[in-house]
Amino acid sequence: MSNLWKCITRARGIDEVRSSIPNDYFGNVISHTHSTAKDLLEKPASHATDLIQASIKRLDNGYIRSQMDFVELQQKNPVQITRSGKTVLSPNLSVTSWAQLPIYELDFGYGTPVFAGGPYVPFEGISIMLPSYTRDGSIDVACLSQTWPSSRTFASMYIASP
Repeated sequence: MSNLWKCITRARGIDEVRSSIPNDYFGNVISHTHSTAKDLLEKPASHATDLIQASIKRLDNGYIRSQMDFVELQQKNPVQITRSGKTVLSPNLSVTSWAQLPIYELDFGYGTPVFAGGPYVPFEGISIMLPSYTRDGSIDVACLSQTWPSSRTFASMYIASP
């Protein structure tokens, strides 16, 4: 993910962590982190990795309960908590990991899927990590950008990155 974050930032022109979240949890957990584009581009990938790990480490029971309390308060006094469509040229990156979902084991009576992918989401900077259709344990990453000058440029940087 850190390499992905670093490469996406460049393309736009701009020990194991344990949490209280079980590895097989498929619900939504949102963890935010931030960095300047300058730091992402000039510092090693370990900088982004450290930021991501620190963000995940915050996701303990206290943090999650605090977020649940916040959502409950919003039901009593609603405010707009939504993602707006004004994301073109946004420097933000949203990564969703479905890498551990057993999507290629699903069978609704017609056999297992040949391919499974993420939905089309018309927002800048959405990335979805999925188990590869090759079923060899690798991960595919689907990235959406409406403004990158060249998706081939991004692909060549991501594939060639250390």
